[in-house]
Amino acid sequence: MTNPEMISHQWLQERVQQLIEDNDTELDLEESLILY
Repeated sequence: MTNPEMISHQWLQERVQQLIEDNDTELDLEESLILY
């Protein structure tokens, strides 16, 4: 059972988490959300 939406959501969460760890700024977070 692989749901594309679930995978995408999980990938997004990991990506956001990575961004937060790399640079703890809301601007980067907003930019990443716009890109994806």
